Amino acid sequence: MSGDQPAPEPSAFPERRWLLPAAVADDLAPGAERAGRRPRRTARDWVVDFSCFLFAVVLGLLAADALEDVPTPYAVVVLDQWLGALACAAVWLRRRWPVGLAVASVPVGFLSNTAGGACLVALFTLTVHRPFRYVAWVGGISVALLPLFFRLRPEPDLPYPQAVVLSALLTLAIIGWAMFVRAKRQLMLSLRDRAGAPRPRPDCGRSRRSGSPARPSPGRCTTCSRTG
Repeated sequence: MSGDQPAPEPSAFPERRWLLPAAVADDLAPGAERAGRRPRRTARDWVVDFSCFLFAVVLGLLAADALEDVPTPYAVVVLDQWLGALACAAVWLRRRWPVGLAVASVPVGFLSNTAGGACLVALFTLTVHRPFRYVAWVGGISVALLPLFFRLRPEPDLPYPQAVVLSALLTLAIIGWAMFVRAKRQLMLSLRDRAGAPRPRPDCGRSRRSGSPARPSPGRCTTCSRTG
């Protein structure tokens, strides 16, 4: 076995991969081939995806129950609930198409009250997986539509200004939480890169001044010519 061949680098967190998101675990694996291949979901991903789906469904059911308190045409109620059900089902596609799902959630959330939870999940996913310019557009449009939404479909238990402010604060809180998650992931990857980067070898002052490496002499270090 040749001594020139480097030893295989051990993978990061080999026994705790299931605790990491698939995208982070795949990036932390040294030499991983990613040519058009999506990383497999870890156990943590399945738990998070199911929790997001459950969150969207629970909020959708609460919103559907609130529709009975406001006089609403039957056709509007049916359309609202169908859009909400489709939005909840689309939560399982959030990792594959975060931008498309978030963009589609803007008109769906404006038309459907029961799709509110799924729209928040889509916005959270977009913030975690894409740069802030995408979040600024989608989140800004969503917040800008809130006054018109509550003007057309008032909340029975809250005054109009309070409903708009609380909804805007909830949207901003979701974005802030997702930005924290994204920053944490980027920190882990940057620490991996710094740990794997080769350290610069020390050089003696004479070599730096002359621009040529110093010749080693017996009993001296080959890099800085100090006595070993």
